[in-house]
Amino acid sequence: MKKFFSLFFCTLLLVSLLAGCGSSAGSVSTAGSSSSAGQSGDSGEHSKLLQKCLDQGYITIGTGNDVPFAFIDEASGEAKGIVVDITKEAMSRLGVDKIEWKVMDWTVLLQELQKGTNIDMVADGLFIKPERQEIVDFTNALYFQGEALVVATDSTIQSKADLKGKNVGTLTGWAYDGLLDTWVSAGSIAKKTMFSNQTDAILALTQGSIDAALIDSAGAAYLLKLNPDAGFRIVEDYKPESTGLTASAVAFGNSDFLKEYNAVIDEMKDDGTIGKILDDWGLPKSFNLLPAKDYQTVNSGT
Repeated sequence: MKKFFSLFFCTLLLVSLLAGCGSSAGSVSTAGSSSSAGQSGDSGEHSKLLQKCLDQGYITIGTGNDVPFAFIDEASGEAKGIVVDITKEAMSRLGVDKIEWKVMDWTVLLQELQKGTNIDMVADGLFIKPERQEIVDFTNALYFQGEALVVATDSTIQSKADLKGKNVGTLTGWAYDGLLDTWVSAGSIAKKTMFSNQTDAILALTQGSIDAALIDSAGAAYLLKLNPDAGFRIVEDYKPESTGLTASAVAFGNSDFLKEYNAVIDEMKDDGTIGKILDDWGLPKSFNLLPAKDYQTVNSGT
């Protein structure tokens, strides 16, 4: 009975902490830093997309509402997150101080971007992947990250080797889906279970419905920073197997805008702005700040 009430309390706590993770349709506006507004966007000709944003006074960006990358804070109704802070500053330097954030289901974000009618850009904890580059173009990489293996606080699991015969969850459409397929095929785990958002995955973990979960290490680290007693822990001896580069995305046909945006992103790396944002969100040192000159995304779209 004591364990039941403990899990029930953790469930309520996680619902509060992870309220931003669920993908419910909606939109919210944010303003950039006025101190840098127009810094990189006041002279010369602009790309078609940037000119549209300057004329209307805002850019529309889609997000899957994922903590701590890009999410709508339930208490304030404001967009917050690592990628939100980076994007706000970048757009402000281009002269666009307002962002309309549209919350969408993670699984349709890139398809909506392709349509070119509802959103101008996607900003979230999005990995650059070859299959994604077949349908959209990516900005230069913002930072490097990998997955975390998380288990309930009282779990006996201490490494990947302990997962044999276990049920492991992750999110539909995330990079770790395919990784779990290989684990099932290799007999490393008995079963994989898919969830639509981090909230459901971690609640299932704390309630005992699954034995472990693979989620973004940034999300796991941030949630535990907010509340060390959240009912789950990171398996420290686990070495990430699905690392990647996080970036934002635009539809094909915006190569000129990418040049403008990438110039600002590289500037923000070199002047320490992105590094400070990563520090502010408590990201561990494993989230390497990527040198601008070494990480120039090569896209196939035009």
